[in-house]
Amino acid sequence: MPVIFTTLLSLLGGAFGPLTDWIRRKQQLQMAVQEAQQRIELQLLKNEGQVEEAEARSTGDRLNATAAMFKYGTFLMWFYPFIIGQFRPAYAQVVFNNLNAMPSWYTSSCVIIMFAIWGISVASPVVTGVFSQLGSFFQERRDHKERLAAINRPVVFDSLRSQVRGGLSQDFVNKVNIALDAADAADTTRN
Repeated sequence: MPVIFTTLLSLLGGAFGPLTDWIRRKQQLQMAVQEAQQRIELQLLKNEGQVEEAEARSTGDRLNATAAMFKYGTFLMWFYPFIIGQFRPAYAQVVFNNLNAMPSWYTSSCVIIMFAIWGISVASPVVTGVFSQLGSFFQERRDHKERLAAINRPVVFDSLRSQVRGGLSQDFVNKVNIALDAADAADTTRN
């Protein structure tokens, strides 16, 4: 019986040999995949560190690109309304009213420039918003000039003739033309 038992075991062992080899290879493959994933994660962490190091160097370079006096000047310009507000609140109110009178694209661009001087990154949507506002500002100016250009002088004079008895003298027409030209010139220089 021992011969039959050993023969049976050798048959079974021979039948399960390829199965055990396949299981061993599968385990080796899984270990290789895990090692590769760990190497990839380690490289990603190294890459992140290199990116952060490069950004830190870039920020340092940007900060060193402008002179200290220029930075102090921009710092004082930025905090001037705050400092004045501590000692002369009424004057600070005037300063902020003057800032509110400026177009938002202009004040935003000044802030972006100030941030760039100090090496502070500005998000892309902020810059896009400034240029969008700038485009709207110029479009409003164009629309206003078109409205001014749309003034039809003959219609103005016809309306005046209907309201003035005895007609319009040439001197009066010349004075109205001069007034319209002056208004148009003043509007052009203001915009």
